[in-house]
Amino acid sequence: MMRAASVSREIKVFFANIQGICAFFSTSPQRTAVLDDIVKNRLPRAVATRWNFQSRSVMTIFEHREAIFECMESLINDTAIHNESTICQASGHLKILTDNYFMYWLSFFSKVMPFIDIMFGQSRQ
Repeated sequence: MMRAASVSREIKVFFANIQGICAFFSTSPQRTAVLDDIVKNRLPRAVATRWNFQSRSVMTIFEHREAIFECMESLINDTAIHNESTICQASGHLKILTDNYFMYWLSFFSKVMPFIDIMFGQSRQ
């Protein structure tokens, strides 16, 4: 499925952004604390080669997209955060979370992934 999805540049960018959002939170205890405080749920750790990472990441980001958006805003506006990289990356991810193409694919894959997971599970048996 990932190979098929990578044929489209738009979908390839979508999955790269999914991985980027997950990696953004997993590489910093400060960001993880904000995520825990607002979302009360962690995003899967970024493992691009695993299909179930992509599926769980899409589903988690879709289910908590508004709270993740709030996390990004909090990281940008928090005066206690001085790390320019965190502010810059949060700003970029905030734009991604408002992008119509990203939201279209997030919605699409959130509906498709459960069925793909079933097929993937059956093919492994």
